[in-house]
Amino acid sequence: YENDDSGWELVLNKDVAVKRGVRSKLGVMYQEVTIPAGSTQAFYIWCKQGMLYTKATSEGAPFGSDGSLVINEGIGTKKWFEPGQTGNGQYSGWIRYYSSASLGN
Repeated sequence: YENDDSGWELVLNKDVAVKRGVRSKLGVMYQEVTIPAGSTQAFYIWCKQGMLYTKATSEGAPFGSDGSLVINEGIGTKKWFEPGQTGNGQYSGWIRYYSSASLGN
């Protein structure tokens, strides 16, 4: 899954000026991502200049939760969809989201 872009849907692709020690603002995604309760959604987050993360030991293991959202450990690569990985990591950015009651089907 991390080796090529098939199966991934692009929701944001833009140049962002990054500066060490300053939070980068990415803006809004092209579309809202809906994650039904109890399901899993993966995100491929990549930055040419690198990004903050904490080294981890177990890909897929939960490392953060607020009762509505669980964040799991992922992997790191040095290049866009590079075969192989550089190690496990815990995302060190901010995620802004909201939850709402199901509208039913």
